[in-house]
Amino acid sequence: MVVAYLQREPGACRVTLRKAAAALAPGGMLLAVGHHSTNPSPGTGGPPNPAVLLSPKDVVADLAGCERLTMGRAERARRPVAGAERDAIGTLVRLRRQD
Repeated sequence: MVVAYLQREPGACRVTLRKAAAALAPGGMLLAVGHHSTNPSPGTGGPPNPAVLLSPKDVVADLAGCERLTMGRAERARRPVAGAERDAIGTLVRLRRQD
């Protein structure tokens, strides 16, 4: 399941991420991608309001306590943007539900 560019207030993001995690079948993967909360300043594109953006730590914290999830990857990633002087800064989190 992919949750991509979820740009909502923190409480709503938490609810959405937890519902997505709960909906995973055994062995299923959850991939959360979006603009990193630091993107508005040194990055390119995305909303200018960091309050609606997530860091990998935010995503992991929102999913804390969800049963049977195994962390695969949680990182800040840079992505070149054609025609832009700066890279976009993104969040990438990958988890898998245990069987």
